[in-house]
Amino acid sequence: MSDPKQARHLLQVAEEDLGALQAQKDSTVFVDRVFGFTVQQAAEKILKACICLSGSTYPHPHDLSILFDALGEGEADLMESHAGLVQYTAFAGALRYQPADPKMKPLDRENAIALVEALLERARQRLAEKL
Repeated sequence: MSDPKQARHLLQVAEEDLGALQAQKDSTVFVDRVFGFTVQQAAEKILKACICLSGSTYPHPHDLSILFDALGEGEADLMESHAGLVQYTAFAGALRYQPADPKMKPLDRENAIALVEALLERARQRLAEKL
């Protein structure tokens, strides 16, 4: 059974994460590790909300590809349009505890924020349809 109440809760917290992302645009203030972790957290919450709305129970791993897969084949377009978020899974694990690597290519913060915003909007639409 769909769980709009839980989905609404997750989306509210994801909206707070999005606000934090928008405040973290300046890479001289917020290192990529912090920004990347916040992207991962926002996407994780949004995907779990979508899974709640689909009537399933979401898995607990922080791996975004697992969460996209849990949405099922009916949501394949969601994965295609937001596949760029999967790379942020690393920030929930190994990269979360690593110091900044000057050799690492800087994150595309504008693109990451746009992907999170678009995913959040789709989840909001789904929630509105369930209410």
